[in-house]
Amino acid sequence: MSVVAKSNYVDIVAPSRLHFGLLSFGHSVGRQYGGVGVMVKQPSLHIRISPATEFTVTGPLSERVIEFVDRWSQAECGGQRPSCRVDVKQAPRCHIGLGSGTQLGMSLACGLNHLLDRNDRSPVQLARSVGRGRRSAIGTYGFIQGGLLAEAGKSNGDELSKLSHRIEMPSAWRFLLIMDRSKVGLSGNDEKNAFSSLPAVPRDLTRMLRQEIEERLVPAAKMADFSQFSTSLYRYGHSAGMCFAPQQGGPYQGDQATAIVAALQAMGVQGVGQSSWGPTLFALLPDAEIAKSIAAQLAHQFDRARYEMIITAVSNTGARVEMISQG
Repeated sequence: MSVVAKSNYVDIVAPSRLHFGLLSFGHSVGRQYGGVGVMVKQPSLHIRISPATEFTVTGPLSERVIEFVDRWSQAECGGQRPSCRVDVKQAPRCHIGLGSGTQLGMSLACGLNHLLDRNDRSPVQLARSVGRGRRSAIGTYGFIQGGLLAEAGKSNGDELSKLSHRIEMPSAWRFLLIMDRSKVGLSGNDEKNAFSSLPAVPRDLTRMLRQEIEERLVPAAKMADFSQFSTSLYRYGHSAGMCFAPQQGGPYQGDQATAIVAALQAMGVQGVGQSSWGPTLFALLPDAEIAKSIAAQLAHQFDRARYEMIITAVSNTGARVEMISQG
């Protein structure tokens, strides 16, 4: 995260998060959740917070903004909403696997603290103030640091999962995001109920997923080895996704998503997967030109009206926080 010159209002542009899969859930002892993911530049969230005589919100996601501001106010201001205006300039669609809720909550907490000269808050404090990081912490750390992130998982009593790796990714690599406009992933009570109904992740599988991260995925990322990273990325995501098969019918959300993954693999794309509950799918490509070619081929095979496709670089810096003078 970068902070520029202090002043009258705060501009925050936050990246999106791709989550490649959890390490564990469903056990009463031992670390839960954890996993690995990456921050991407698009689609981005853009909010502006400026002083005002009373609290107001404009733009999309107003209800979620109010919810997060009220949580922050309870944690930081004794329950009193700050006198400011929050303008949501741009926001990704919610509940499609991009971690937009965490980025919104962290952006608001960070921006409000900066507006009130409280610039010393840690990722744990920011997440706590808006109620994020209860399961995965990839988006929490990613908001601050960007890059590829791996977390160990939460033990009983942990506020936030421990960050085990943070790696800057090659600037040329591109993720092609394929987003089904007709679907959303699970969230809120539906997500809680899904986790309650799913069988626990076998401990042998958790060990295998950890080994995949430590012995193949992370070393390949550090060496910028595109082929090895892509192979490991698919293997990890497919294995982690199978834990959700009772809920979504396989490692991906439905037959159409499975068909898109197969089509990408037939084109020779190795690093394919689903982010979180989906429906967003991703394909890792070595550069922008190849990503454009693959996107064009997919557009000929699948309904253009149904699927939005975005080509994006990795965000290696996290959110941009800019303090801007009004005069």
